[in-house]
Amino acid sequence: SGDDSGALRIWSRAGRELLRSDGRVGGVTTLAFSPDGATLAAGADDGSTQLWAVDGQQAPSAVLQGHSGAVTALAFDGAGAGLLSAGLDRTLQLSPLPPTGAPPLVLQAHASGVRRMALHAMSGLLATGASDGEVR
Repeated sequence: SGDDSGALRIWSRAGRELLRSDGRVGGVTTLAFSPDGATLAAGADDGSTQLWAVDGQQAPSAVLQGHSGAVTALAFDGAGAGLLSAGLDRTLQLSPLPPTGAPPLVLQAHASGVRRMALHAMSGLLATGASDGEVR
């Protein structure tokens, strides 16, 4: 779970807290687990995405930058080799994983902020929805 204050928590199914981070993340706007469940991506209102190891590490393993507005949706590709992010800056960004330091592939997706995204992991099909109601 995450909230506007930047607090981030990961819980086990049994209700045991696996990770607790207070304020290391900008206001949390979206979360996604990697296909293997070992990594949690946390998108923030400052345009960053932090990658956290689910094993309880108390600092992010990487911070991805790139969006000039809030990150609104995240999806790992089916193999876990890339992370797709959508943002209010009207872009989709594909970042390689593990992070290489190379800039993400940036796609100008819509004329208004991208609000939602769905990625079919097996086929790679992608659907996006924007603030103006457009769906692609």
